[in-house]
Amino acid sequence: LMDNITFTLEICLDHSRHVALDSFMANLVTGSKTMIPSGGGDTGLTLTAIPNHQAQISLVSSAGMVVNEKSLVLAHGGSIFLQDGLSNDSSTWEGSHGEEGILFDGGTEQVRRYAVLTPTDVFFEYALNNRFHKHRIYSNDDELTDAFNNTFSAMVYKPHIVVYRPVKIPVV
Repeated sequence: LMDNITFTLEICLDHSRHVALDSFMANLVTGSKTMIPSGGGDTGLTLTAIPNHQAQISLVSSAGMVVNEKSLVLAHGGSIFLQDGLSNDSSTWEGSHGEEGILFDGGTEQVRRYAVLTPTDVFFEYALNNRFHKHRIYSNDDELTDAFNNTFSAMVYKPHIVVYRPVKIPVV
């Protein structure tokens, strides 16, 4: 929790293995006893119980991962941001609900999840946000080479920051 916004943070394989979802579900089943870091405002970092609502924002940093529909622990209208270090592609997705679920593909992904309730069914819909700009971090290759000093490879693609257009954070 930060400033009353609930986050999940997963690193690569954690997302594929449903770590955030399993933690949320296990906490509900065991009577909400799990404590997590909470920060914001003047109080600094404290511990607080995992909220009984799902995350408003999920973050995934990875190297070879895509958004996994079955791992999401998002509130209605919540967003997941995934940045994959092995791909510089923009995300695409196959929107049909097949046996594998929704299939996302790409290196930079921001997906929103919406719960749909009908008289006879409950299901989720997804919206992929491709409204972003990539900004180079270094203005030229010499500056990049000096900064990395042969520590990291930038041969596949140059480091950049992806900035999405603002989206409304759901109220829970």
